[in-house]
Amino acid sequence: MTRVSLVPFWWAPAVGLVAGTLSVTGYVLASPALESRLGLTDTCGVFNLHGCPGILGGLASALFAALFFAVEGNASIIVHGSSQPWYQLLGLGITLVASVGGGLLAGLVISKVNLCKQELPPEKMFEDSIFWHEGEEHAE
Repeated sequence: MTRVSLVPFWWAPAVGLVAGTLSVTGYVLASPALESRLGLTDTCGVFNLHGCPGILGGLASALFAALFFAVEGNASIIVHGSSQPWYQLLGLGITLVASVGGGLLAGLVISKVNLCKQELPPEKMFEDSIFWHEGEEHAE
C-alpha cells in the first residue's frame, strides 16, 4: 500500500493568515503607491484582494507539491513527478499573463468607447450622486 503523507493541517490556515495580511497591507500600502506612481486606480481592490493572495497561493502550491513529492512513497501518485512544482509555477504565470492582458484590454476598450456619450469634468469622475435622480418631493 502506498504511503501518503500530506502537509500538516495547520499550513492551510497559516497560508490564509498570510494571504489576509498581504491583502490588507496591499490595500494600505500598494494601492496608494500604484495610484501616485503609475496613475492606476484600483477602485475595486482587485490587485490587493485577489492578485496578491492569488500569487501567494500559486507559490504555496508549488512549494507544497515539492514538499509532498520529497516524502518517500508519494512520488508515484504525483502526475508530473518531480516537475510538478514547475507545472504549478507555469499555471501561475499563465494566469498572470491572462489577467494582466485581460485587464489592459478591458481598460483600453473602456477608455476608447463611450457608449453613454457622457462627458464628466475630472472633479466629478468619482462622484456617484450625479447619476442618481431624486423625486420632486426631495428636490431642493
